[in-house]
Amino acid sequence: MLRSKSGYVNFKVVNPVNDSTFIVDQSLHLTRDQQRNVATKPDICWQYVQYLKEEYAKEGLTEVEIYAEGKVGLNGKKRTALYNPNVNLAAVEWQPFKSAEWLLHLESDL
Repeated sequence: MLRSKSGYVNFKVVNPVNDSTFIVDQSLHLTRDQQRNVATKPDICWQYVQYLKEEYAKEGLTEVEIYAEGKVGLNGKKRTALYNPNVNLAAVEWQPFKSAEWLLHLESDL
């Protein structure tokens, strides 16, 4: 079966210690192909967030919150949100055999 996914995602980092917020420049860590995979594949998105969490901890930011905001389109359909922008992905544990509350259902036109 062939399929096509396209989309984008931005990562908002919140430091609750001083209430500062910034958007991650993904090009500092990822190639274009990797950025596309992070945007459209939830498992890779989660792994990238865990990587960011570790990198910021090395810089002394141990209590960061990381939120994903973006949209994904499947097979040329209109792009819709895939990641719940209200869930701190830095605090989410990976559960491979359970439904993830941080993922939203893609709308289908079937």
